[in-house]
Amino acid sequence: MYRMGLLPRIFPAFPSGFPGVALLLVRVVIGVALAAHGAISLETSDPPLAIEFSGLVEIACGAMLSIGFLTPFAGVVAAVQAISVRLHLLSGGPSPLYDCPTAFSFGLAILLMVIVQGPGAYSVDARRFGRREIIIPRAKPRPEPDG
Repeated sequence: MYRMGLLPRIFPAFPSGFPGVALLLVRVVIGVALAAHGAISLETSDPPLAIEFSGLVEIACGAMLSIGFLTPFAGVVAAVQAISVRLHLLSGGPSPLYDCPTAFSFGLAILLMVIVQGPGAYSVDARRFGRREIIIPRAKPRPEPDG
């Protein structure tokens, strides 16, 4: 019996058309924002190891979200990382993206939406785990028992 992996079961559908384009736009916006914030945090001269790690995680998650690769995983990692920076567990100083409560709330809401909705039809995940056509053959009629 064929068993599906975890990732295909996470995505109930891969919407295409206008909803798919909207998901693509949302993924790219949050991905670019994360990657840009990660790059900015790496620009400081000789950043501490925690900030360097945080910046690399943001860049990786931003890239993964932008192309729609392992979207739920990247979204969860980005959300956990954002919360830890917001709580100043990984931050060495002020952060424009995470210190503003409004921007932080909007970013977290967008991440939650992407995690729940999935990547959409225009993503790497859709190509790897997307819609499949399953053809179920007709059952042969059973012979009537003599009785």
